[in-house]
Amino acid sequence: MSALGSGRTVRAVTPAARAVAPSALTVTPAACTATLAALVVALVCLGAIAAAAVAAAHPARTPPVRGLDVCRAGPHCDYGAAYERFSTWGNVAPRPLGDCTLAAAADWEQIVLGVHAHAAAIRSDFTRAGGSVSTGLAQAALWSYWQHEGIEGIYLTAVHGYAADRTDVESAVRTFAALIVELSFASDDQLAQYQLLPGELHDVVVDGFTPAGPLVVTWGQTLQMTWAQWDQEASNVWAITTTRLRVRSRRRRVAHRRRVAHRRRVARAGAGSRAREA
Repeated sequence: MSALGSGRTVRAVTPAARAVAPSALTVTPAACTATLAALVVALVCLGAIAAAAVAAAHPARTPPVRGLDVCRAGPHCDYGAAYERFSTWGNVAPRPLGDCTLAAAADWEQIVLGVHAHAAAIRSDFTRAGGSVSTGLAQAALWSYWQHEGIEGIYLTAVHGYAADRTDVESAVRTFAALIVELSFASDDQLAQYQLLPGELHDVVVDGFTPAGPLVVTWGQTLQMTWAQWDQEASNVWAITTTRLRVRSRRRRVAHRRRVAHRRRVARAGAGSRAREA
């Protein structure tokens, strides 16, 4: 057939010409399997490349703990709050006396409840609870004050004693997030890198552990103890439960607000006098 207005010849397409060999369109199971396998390999490779890129852009930080036994999270490795910053609450290493009991309570509240206490308020609580810099504050006095007066609006409800062996400590840290521990020092005993005097007692918070030993918070820092030090020095281990005050009557609400306001005024006055002296 001739095309109008041109010298080219256009041939008609017959049904036979349109037909394609059936074998050319047949997809075998083996071909499907090979294609899927190739896709899976490609996706795995892309995932690995993406993970490597993220790791390179955001490298893992080692907690700022001197002598830390670096490990990967697992049954015997939990850094706890090792990345957090803590106040010294006036407790300077390696002085084990002073307000270490109130300091441990404040550290515990920060780790477990996210409550960041004011240093002046903690010093005020320490004095009101009957503590002194030279003799410290007895453990029973801390529990009583925390239960009846509260620390930063948090009230103690129960104290659970725990065994000091490694298995119980690791289990309790995972259950309660942090423990308050009383350490007792004999001759030549050390707390991490610090040398302590025999006969001294010191409260710390345990909130993590590594294969080398527990991680303890005290003196405004996290320290890496060894399990040998722990076995020698840990005399009492406590898990703590607390609650926020629930005031039922208007009279009690007013009294509570007055106590809180008074504590804040005392704390501000103490901070102001120290600033003037400086």
